Amino acid sequence: MADPWSLRVVIVGNADSAANAIQGLGDTAEETGGRFEGFGGKLAGIGEKVKGLGAGLIAGLAIGGIAEQFSKGLDEIANRAKLAASMGLSGADAAKAGKLAGDLYVSGFGESTAETGQIVKRVHDDLNVSVNSVDFKPIADKVATVSKVMDQDVGGTTRAVANLMRNGLAKNANEALDIVAAGFTHGVDKSEDFLDTLNEYGVQFRKMGLDGATATGILSQGLKGGARDADLVADAIKEFSLRALDGSATTAQGFKAIGLNADTMAKRIGKGGKSASDALQETMDKLRGIKDPVKQSQAAVALFGSQAEDLGKALYSIDPKSAVSSLGKVGGDAQQMSDTMHQN
Repeated sequence: MADPWSLRVVIVGNADSAANAIQGLGDTAEETGGRFEGFGGKLAGIGEKVKGLGAGLIAGLAIGGIAEQFSKGLDEIANRAKLAASMGLSGADAAKAGKLAGDLYVSGFGESTAETGQIVKRVHDDLNVSVNSVDFKPIADKVATVSKVMDQDVGGTTRAVANLMRNGLAKNANEALDIVAAGFTHGVDKSEDFLDTLNEYGVQFRKMGLDGATATGILSQGLKGGARDADLVADAIKEFSLRALDGSATTAQGFKAIGLNADTMAKRIGKGGKSASDALQETMDKLRGIKDPVKQSQAAVALFGSQAEDLGKALYSIDPKSAVSSLGKVGGDAQQMSDTMHQN
């Protein structure tokens, strides 16, 4: 199939060259269908008629019934040039970026390659994926799908994915996109703050030894338990990580109330990784084990601050060990979302 985005329409010059260019566009329009239905057949005939005409008459044809399509073609060329310039690309790399933008457009994303070009740029810049990488198109397709299906700005999606990777909450872009897709499909964006929460609290999740899937599962647990929004759930985790290390009398009393030693807990949480996440798990288990609601609330406030008051019973829904399972099987979510959209 001819590359629909590499066509260059020559208005002045050799008539045969112009005719071949138009013929090529007609062939491509027929193959891609959908957005160009009926246009390919018209151009195929025009291409033959152009042969034998003088170069000066080519401009006259453009003024006729296909003038608008010529204008659109020139716009596409301009879009590709702008995209390449904004990404600092030239030569083969610039051509590849333009083709990727065209492929996304033909797949149903965006109203023009100006829009799909932004998807290419964000994946290239934010996720640091080369346009020559075999993974680029699948990743770009998932970014476009998640953003479109969940009505998100592409930049917001790529920044959240990049943040998950940067903080070690996801191994790669595909895993991060699966986490994001799972969060959306399990209601974590109920207050429209999911991506912002991932961006704001990524460092805090890492400090507590949580991976992206577990952190997202915890947000889901809190919301299902009645929390106002994801930000409040994440802020409670942040507050606990700060208080656990502050060495204050209040924190010591809070840990003592649930049968734990503040110094020991500070060391465990300070190590990060599994040591920290296990400490969070034990803290939540101990809190849930307190039967007296007044004593339970006092201990929770001492360890989680005012966030415990704001969360109320939702705080006790947080259970790291079952957080991932609360989302179902996290893996392939972004691809499944993409497949479903394209199949329908």
